[in-house]
Amino acid sequence: MNQLFEINLTVPSNTTIMKKISLLLLFFPLLSQEYIWPTNTGKHLSSNFGEFRTTGYHLGVDMKTKGTEGHPIYAVSDGYVSRVVTNYSGFGKALYLSMKDGKTAVYAHLSKFSDKLEERLKEEQEKSQSYLTNFYLTPNEFPFIQNDIIAYSGNSGFSFGPHLHFEIRDEKGMTILQIAHNQIKRFESPEIEAYDRHELKLHRKAGDLILEHSDCCFFANFKLGTVKVQGKGGQMTTKAIAGDRVIYTVEKPAFLAKNR
Repeated sequence: MNQLFEINLTVPSNTTIMKKISLLLLFFPLLSQEYIWPTNTGKHLSSNFGEFRTTGYHLGVDMKTKGTEGHPIYAVSDGYVSRVVTNYSGFGKALYLSMKDGKTAVYAHLSKFSDKLEERLKEEQEKSQSYLTNFYLTPNEFPFIQNDIIAYSGNSGFSFGPHLHFEIRDEKGMTILQIAHNQIKRFESPEIEAYDRHELKLHRKAGDLILEHSDCCFFANFKLGTVKVQGKGGQMTTKAIAGDRVIYTVEKPAFLAKNR
């Protein structure tokens, strides 16, 4: 099964356990059930959560689809399609998957839905004599199980290239999937000399609010080490190497982290 992320999780007790993390991320509010990655085009992002745009903050993640359309899009968990939207702007062709844990996955900028769902869409469009739709479905109409193909990637709506816009929302409709890159910034400490450390690469106000209201802020990195290698002339030199991928759950001077 194509899990979103599987890593060695470093916990404060200095023991290392194998833990499946539900999101490929640097930053997130809650660990939830095991979702799968919604595409088969690699785990690469073109835009992350919280980016500031002229229309507001980007409340999702944009997943690359190799610059092309028509790639299968999968149900990340068991559930049913509860809402379908089609328009020429915004999300374009989009669907909402209500999952058994009470959360909703949102898929946007799609090219087409699964066959039966595409037929239902055409019925709604013919009924209204319009391409624009926004209709709701009952749990028994279009159920899906994890890893089912529910749609195909596209470039519909307000999109500047083929990709999948993806969100996970809680029971109140608030977006909870949050992924951010890091940046190195100068930290001015009132107690010691200033130093550089990794922080969230988000608009400052957005970053502060997200950090304040989230339960967890984890820092993903590689274990670093050194090895002795023989160079030219037989001289031994020291070379830095990257080891296992780890997530740190407590803050250190070198990076932000939080776990309450």
